[in-house]
Amino acid sequence: MPNGAALTPEQAADALAAVGRRFHSRGWVLGTSGNFSVVTSRDPLRLSITASSVDKGSLDASQIIDIDDSCAVHGGYGNPSAETLLHFEIIQLHRRRFITFRKINAEFAKKQRNILPSVS
Repeated sequence: MPNGAALTPEQAADALAAVGRRFHSRGWVLGTSGNFSVVTSRDPLRLSITASSVDKGSLDASQIIDIDDSCAVHGGYGNPSAETLLHFEIIQLHRRRFITFRKINAEFAKKQRNILPSVS
């Protein structure tokens, strides 16, 4: 979303389903392997994540669940996978690093605009 605006769980479900199908079509995930998630709220922390054991090749928005940091399901159908806690752990460990990365990335982008020629 523009300017870092949060996705609603419904928007996240649509986007994650599309990403899962696209990654599957490219051979980047196979069948039910892997999970995709996106943060939909930082306080309280909530994720939209693929439910356990769903085929990424036929993934649809109903198979994306909305969960809190205790893995309680607040929307969608299915159960969180065993990997869900890993998603939360990565998010919590990298909150500060993500903010730093965004600042560095913004500075890099500014420098690149000054280096690279304009494309019309």
